[in-house]
Amino acid sequence: MKIGILFIVQLLFTLYCTAQQDTIRVEPIDLGKLEENPVALKNAHVIVWNAAINKVRSECNYVDGMKSGIQLVYNNNKSVMSETTYKNGKKDGTKIVNYIDGLIERKEIFKEDNFVSGKCYNRKGEEIPYFTEPFSYVERMPSTGYDLKHYLFKNVKYPQSAKVAGIEGRVMVVFVVKDDGTILNAYVAKSLEPACDAEAVRVVMNMPAWQPGSKDGKNVNVYFTLPIDFK
Repeated sequence: MKIGILFIVQLLFTLYCTAQQDTIRVEPIDLGKLEENPVALKNAHVIVWNAAINKVRSECNYVDGMKSGIQLVYNNNKSVMSETTYKNGKKDGTKIVNYIDGLIERKEIFKEDNFVSGKCYNRKGEEIPYFTEPFSYVERMPSTGYDLKHYLFKNVKYPQSAKVAGIEGRVMVVFVVKDDGTILNAYVAKSLEPACDAEAVRVVMNMPAWQPGSKDGKNVNVYFTLPIDFK
């Protein structure tokens, strides 16, 4: 009974705090200007809205002009891409990054914007060696340095089960090109059929090292999406 009463009290308090806030909807391009105005963000719930695609990109509370509480960032399919805890405008607490289907990709701990510790997980939920969070876009994107089409032509094996069933189509594989060019943590973002999915991941994970991407003149980890066709 005490737990139930406590939950109700916390819920009512949260609803009260939310009711006292101003809700501000802003385009991504205008967020920087808004954050320069602490008066407007005295006590506000900011929703970053991309009108061009009619989707919410992120939302977060601001107190005295600074991020406070949990910032949610969304994928295009409306699932949560990341949850980051802020205090006085700084990362302070847990940051969770998810795969597009909601499975946890990484958990990190921050203290006053400083990284403390982190863990990474594959699509099976198994812990894998930690690597810094990859970028989606950088000044110089990763490249193979070799003929990728030829590599795929020579190495992709059309699964017999899919061939017999007359299954044709495309598998989209997302993976990380590390700062040393090696390939890490490949997974299927768009599925075709289990045997084809497994073959696509196998081929990607066996690719020779790439030329890494770079940002500000420094090699960094970068996400890359590769389509693999079966026909």
